[in-house]
Amino acid sequence: MEIDDIPLIAGHPALDFLNALEERASPAEVNYLPDYARLLRWSARVGLVAERGQRALMRAQADHPGKAKKAWAAAMDLRRALDAIFRALAKGKPPPDDAVRAFNATLAEAHARRRLQPQPGAALAWRWETEALEIPAWEIALAAATLLTDPARCARIRICGNPACDWMFLDESRTGQRRWCRMNVCGNEAKVRRFRERQKNR
Repeated sequence: MEIDDIPLIAGHPALDFLNALEERASPAEVNYLPDYARLLRWSARVGLVAERGQRALMRAQADHPGKAKKAWAAAMDLRRALDAIFRALAKGKPPPDDAVRAFNATLAEAHARRRLQPQPGAALAWRWETEALEIPAWEIALAAATLLTDPARCARIRICGNPACDWMFLDESRTGQRRWCRMNVCGNEAKVRRFRERQKNR
């Protein structure tokens, strides 16, 4: 699947990062971000990496393919930790300690590499200390931390109600009763399934 075709339905980039995987932990698992180049392009698409930073990291990837592969593997480890954390919270359970420790390790790396730098006018803005290949993972970790420390939004994290789907999303509906990650996909599947069950019972 092309990067521009990966659905962004979760309402937050950290959850969309988790959803860039289907048939999780099964023989049919499909990873939409199977290498560093696609992870970087996805990070730029969701606004976590600026265009200038993307170009610099693409050059760094070409110069250091081994380091890029390690940075990609670390990002996938981060995704597993975040998946365990967010899935537990969506079920009203405490997140696993090992997942929290793994996430905190990445978060500490990210904070250690950020610096405030002057901008035009009187503003200051965050900038990375160096163009490290880990920047996509660090940006994801920082975005996830913002969500995890927002109790109101955290309470609206949901897992799709379709048993065949495990995508997550922020329920920002007025009633807080959203059930499906995508009404036109999982919602319609549920309707068809209920219709067939009614026909069978008749």
